[in-house]
Amino acid sequence: KDKNEDLGERDDIRRERQRDRQRDRNLSRAAPDKRSRLQRERERDISEKIALGMPNTGAGNQETMFDQRLFNTTKGMDSGFNEDDAYNVYDKPFRQESSIANNIYRPSKNVDKEIYGDDFDSLMKTNRFVPDREFAGTDRNRRREGPVQFEQADEEDPFNLTEFLKTAKRGEKRAGEDSRSSRDYDGSKNKQKRRE
Repeated sequence: KDKNEDLGERDDIRRERQRDRQRDRNLSRAAPDKRSRLQRERERDISEKIALGMPNTGAGNQETMFDQRLFNTTKGMDSGFNEDDAYNVYDKPFRQESSIANNIYRPSKNVDKEIYGDDFDSLMKTNRFVPDREFAGTDRNRRREGPVQFEQADEEDPFNLTEFLKTAKRGEKRAGEDSRSSRDYDGSKNKQKRRE
């Protein structure tokens, strides 16, 4: 029995080496860019393959592989997950590293002094929302009793269009105009002259 096992092991080693030699020959015949890529993939460490999500082609056993971290956990639906009507999808923070979040999202206290220099204190003391000068006719001391009321200013009409439109609506005629226009009258005289 031992001799048969030794012979089987030697045959397996021979077949594996023959496959390696055949692979090397095929690689040497392949295009240079494909050759370098295949050699890089072949020489990668298993941790790199896992990180890159490459399939494990060297697994010889036919059993289905499971991630053991998924078994025997008390999280999920069996752990009394939550009330049916509750909607707490985000029960944990996205990342647990709070020190990184504090450094990324919170600026240091002296950022304003770096930007504005020594004038920062004087800028903070100024009244930013008070106008430099008041509007004409305003009194800040008097309280209002209602909302602000605006008065409509009279519109200027340099071409006197409003008066023109009013007369056009009324249909008034200018002095000296008949029901027939002067063009119609002149045109009829011209026609009579042509006929003669």
